[in-house]
Amino acid sequence: MTQDLFQTPELLPQEVRNIIEKYNKMEASYDVCRNLINELKPHGYTCDYGLEAIPYELTTIKTNQPAENKTLLVDRNAFCDWYFDYEVCKDFFYDQDILQQLKTHGTFNLDLQNILNGMDYIPANTIAEGQDYTFDDWDEIYLSDYENVIFAN
Repeated sequence: MTQDLFQTPELLPQEVRNIIEKYNKMEASYDVCRNLINELKPHGYTCDYGLEAIPYELTTIKTNQPAENKTLLVDRNAFCDWYFDYEVCKDFFYDQDILQQLKTHGTFNLDLQNILNGMDYIPANTIAEGQDYTFDDWDEIYLSDYENVIFAN
């Protein structure tokens, strides 16, 4: 099991402690958590957060290899299997206000590339084979590390 570095801040570089202190003073929200992660990443750290928007499991980012190619190819089938899992799909349904669109217009258009473009991260097992990529302790790949994220197939 990975050590949660939030529990041992004395092990962290001062600039990382400063970032954490800054975000500890803010009201908890998903946006605050995403911004915290985005600010930690350049320093080699990441964390997770739950439904209550409280960060936990601060860890160092492990890498497969540095991403020199700034294009990440995603396996369409693996992405669909992951993304359209019941819980993820339920979140998407509410986030995109699908029910209201169906009630108002009778239709809802879905574009898989637009869904991918709206993601902050995806699991490493959705990446097309044969690429070098950077992932964290939860085997998640942060898409902001890449200039282009597209489907390989």
